[in-house]
Amino acid sequence: MAATKVEFKVAETVYGAWVQVKKVEKSDLSSEVKSFANKAYQYIEITKNAASLKDSLITNGKISFKVENAWLKKNSLETNAVSLFRYNGGKWNELKTTIDKEDSTYTYYTAETPGFSYFVIGQTTSVTAPAKATESAKEAAASAVSEPSAAAPVAKESSAPAAIAKVVAKSPMWIWIVVVLG
Repeated sequence: MAATKVEFKVAETVYGAWVQVKKVEKSDLSSEVKSFANKAYQYIEITKNAASLKDSLITNGKISFKVENAWLKKNSLETNAVSLFRYNGGKWNELKTTIDKEDSTYTYYTAETPGFSYFVIGQTTSVTAPAKATESAKEAAASAVSEPSAAAPVAKESSAPAAIAKVVAKSPMWIWIVVVLG
């Protein structure tokens, strides 16, 4: 599975929340879902417990994923020619996607999402050079983020392999990163 992590925050405390992440084949998509026009690497469906995890409560959604470099080469695509698309409102909407890192096998990306539904990792509609996250910025962000307390309600783990769902309860948290150049 290409999706490696799903993160989001909730605007208030929720109980019994769960998120499921699974790889789907194009043929398994709902008949109402329009075809993706560009080259597609993988389709993903992310569902949630609608009773306790309402769309209006979800904020700061992020999906991390990886793409095999061999697929990029086979399709004559540069690393910055890949985005995550979310199916919403009867169309595929390109999400803000950045490159996190590359190794000899995969290129790793993170995309911001306002909600969950069907997704496709595929060829971007407009190639721009997304900024690579610097290691120092990642470290600063990681040290500024605190984990929820042991008493905070947390979503059940997804049964999908390699998928991680993380719910941070209570109020939104602001992260400030200050970079000093000298």
